[in-house]
Amino acid sequence: MPTLRVALGQMNPHVGNLAGNVARLGELYDQAEQAGCDLVAFPELAVPGYPSEDLLIRRGFLEDNVEALDRLVAGTGRCVGLFGYADDHLAVDSVGGIRTANTVAVASRGVVHGRYQKQRLPNYGVFDEDRYFTEGPEDQPLFSIGGLVVGVSICEDIWYVDGPPTHQSAAGADLLVSLNASPFQEGKVEVRERLLSDRARRAGIPVAYVNQVGAQDELIFDGASMVLDGAGEVLARAPQFVDDLMIVDLDLEPRGLEVALPLVVIGEGPQSTAVRAVGAGGSPVGTMSPEPGSPTEGPAAAAVADRPAIDPPTVAVELPPDAEVWEALR
Repeated sequence: MPTLRVALGQMNPHVGNLAGNVARLGELYDQAEQAGCDLVAFPELAVPGYPSEDLLIRRGFLEDNVEALDRLVAGTGRCVGLFGYADDHLAVDSVGGIRTANTVAVASRGVVHGRYQKQRLPNYGVFDEDRYFTEGPEDQPLFSIGGLVVGVSICEDIWYVDGPPTHQSAAGADLLVSLNASPFQEGKVEVRERLLSDRARRAGIPVAYVNQVGAQDELIFDGASMVLDGAGEVLARAPQFVDDLMIVDLDLEPRGLEVALPLVVIGEGPQSTAVRAVGAGGSPVGTMSPEPGSPTEGPAAAAVADRPAIDPPTVAVELPPDAEVWEALR
């Protein structure tokens, strides 16, 4: 049974501080790489910071955020990193115009193997994402990492019963990974846990949920990232209101379902990316070229065999309500 070592890097990105955010992402990524992780995920839009609001309509800022992502990707090794940023080169709106997409880059060995664009855009309460983003398409790829099929989604996507993670699990995913910037409010941790437990049970596969921490203007983000098994039970939860790199070993048997979405196979050798397109019923219809660039070859098998042991994951004890307030304001 394959073991996938997954890291969730909950962090406090600062809106607009591209250099600082990339530096912190790089530090956490390096820790995950040194710990022998196969996959590390970070919060939604961690490169530009969330919510970037009207910075996202400034052409120079968008270009700078893409360049910052490129610098981050250039420093990646064997571990596959999921990095959130804003991309204005991919999305096409309903009238054919180019608009910005809330995007995750899936990268390792200096190369972006593929991307995922957020499909469900919240436009209520403190959220105004319709102003800045175009919804991603439905037929976005799954990713084969360490022999397991992984579905990637962003925040609001998982709040809908019929949302992208549900379709990803039906299309053959073995693991769902959700990148989030979910603000804090009293009782929100319990709400998230019930929701994620429901999604895991419906899919019958684990869910890894990473959330932002820190404060941006009037918004407070509490972290409490968590991993749940296919029965909906919490395997591990990160603390609230603090930066944390939580590492969990998942022993997963591939379901072996016929994959009904494009599949990006991330391998270990110098030509490590292959994208397999699928047609109706999951039948292969051809192979698409990977994105430009060749990652360097490395001792991947030895890295997995020699990776350090980790302590068994625990469910963190939540802070009492008064401590939560002081931690948020500190």
